[in-house]
Amino acid sequence: MPPRLRSGPVGRVTDLITVGVIVLFVVLPYPEAVFRTAAPLLPVALLPAIAILFRHGWPLTVLALSLTCAIILSFTGQVSPSSLIAVAVSAFAVADLRGRIAGVIAVSTAAGAVFLSSAAPLGGDFFDARTLQFVFVIALAGALGDATRSRREFAQAMTERAERAERGRDDEARRRVAEERVRIARDLHDVVAHQISVISLSAGVASSALDARPERAREALATIRSASRTVLADIGGLMALLRSDDRGDASDLHPQTGLAGTADLIAQFADAGMPVELHDESGGALVSPASDHVAYLALREGLTNAHKHGDGAAVVVRLKRQDGALHLEIRNGLGHRGASTAGGHGLLGLRERVAAVRGDVRAERADDGFLLTVRLPVAGAGMISVVVADDQPLIRQAVRDILGDSGIRVVGEAATGREAVRAVERDAPDVVLMDIRMPDLDGIAATAEICASHDGAHTRVLILTTFEEDEYVVAALRAGASGFIGKGAEPEDIVRAVRTIHRGEALLSSTATRALIERSLHRSDVPPATWGKERLAALTVREREVLLLVAGGRTNQEIADVLTISPHTAKTHVNRIMTKSDARDRAQLVILAYESGLLTPGDGSAA
Repeated sequence: MPPRLRSGPVGRVTDLITVGVIVLFVVLPYPEAVFRTAAPLLPVALLPAIAILFRHGWPLTVLALSLTCAIILSFTGQVSPSSLIAVAVSAFAVADLRGRIAGVIAVSTAAGAVFLSSAAPLGGDFFDARTLQFVFVIALAGALGDATRSRREFAQAMTERAERAERGRDDEARRRVAEERVRIARDLHDVVAHQISVISLSAGVASSALDARPERAREALATIRSASRTVLADIGGLMALLRSDDRGDASDLHPQTGLAGTADLIAQFADAGMPVELHDESGGALVSPASDHVAYLALREGLTNAHKHGDGAAVVVRLKRQDGALHLEIRNGLGHRGASTAGGHGLLGLRERVAAVRGDVRAERADDGFLLTVRLPVAGAGMISVVVADDQPLIRQAVRDILGDSGIRVVGEAATGREAVRAVERDAPDVVLMDIRMPDLDGIAATAEICASHDGAHTRVLILTTFEEDEYVVAALRAGASGFIGKGAEPEDIVRAVRTIHRGEALLSSTATRALIERSLHRSDVPPATWGKERLAALTVREREVLLLVAGGRTNQEIADVLTISPHTAKTHVNRIMTKSDARDRAQLVILAYESGLLTPGDGSAA
């Protein structure tokens, strides 16, 4: 690095003061001759004053030069306060600019050299107070330099963290803006498309009936006027909501329309000249408010498309409850323009809205017509029931909100392991989200009780852990848990985990389980298990081969490829192994393979 002078008025003033102090210590009339520099040696004493100006570019070189001058003067019988002051200033610069390790080495070397060399002019007394004070000043300068560097690095780190957070907030803001734009576009479509279709239909009626049936034309024009006012009012309300700065101002908001508004919606289309036949066979099926609103939007979208693409015949709407879901069917004939089963923006938006409430949409041609079928889950029917067990109320509430938004029913909460066991006995949930560390009864013991009890026979346990490499996870898997997930997982991952556990599958990969078990078996405080060898003895040779492959993380298809059997046969072998070993899922089979001695830590044969 080239020599560098400090820039800026403050830096230049500091350098001038430093040089002035060093020169002052050269020319001061000390009472003791040992501190006075002889005239022939003045250039050596003044050289550090010049070099100190370049300490920010070459701190180690300046320190070495100042220290050399001090040692030379010491062996001539003089203690040079000016050179030692320059050594202290250079030591500060080294510790400040070259990092802790270089600073410690350089400052220690300089202090040791001054301690040893200063004894020469002082009669060989290493512990002379005059020597020790210079050693102390050099060490103190190094410590101050290190503290200055640490403080500067901390400030830089905090600044970088703030900048990263700001960039993250900007990215999140852009993402939210994009999502909001999509939502606004859909809402505008929902508000405008239906009323515009009514206006278009009524305008056609008015145009054709103007001469022959003027009273019918007047009715159509009245419908156009009413629909125009409605769409203007809806757009005005939407724009007012978008312009509102007060999030709590909901004085002009009304509840979202659900299937209760079906009759009014059908009446609007009937008034516009499109007959609609309604067959309600749902028996008042109860759906969530979100699903109820989506069902209404689906009905409106279907009737609007029937008007655009239909042949003018009656549209048949059927509501029925089937297989634990509400089915909405809209059937209409096709006009000369036809219709696409892929759909335009309206149908695409409808698919996304229905998927958001765990439903599905099917659009198809049927019997020379078009059939739109929407299936929505019925509240409480076929829903996964969950108990959340965690000693932190905020975590329980967060998990409840995440699952509730995804259509998973939280039937109970527990703050202790004992409460979790009682909740399973009382509510018989499908899944328990279990924290490991809880008062009264820890999550491992609670898991063991639940899995061993008759009430928890069909209940699956999903372990919630702060760290996914927690050594207690293996103990929980031994106790019967079907998998684990970190508390810091994304909401969609937690929902997916609950659904996976509910399907009877192990949440985690066998490879991840194996890594945990290997760490656990290497620990000296983990007692060896004997139940594994007893269960292994009940397996056939072929079943042991399959178990070894399962422990290696193989899927049924991969097991079939290795053993040259069909995937169905491989699945049958796995199910038989689970039955014989009383294992709840594949994760426990991995534990069985290790703790029975069939597979040892570090053995790659299974992979």
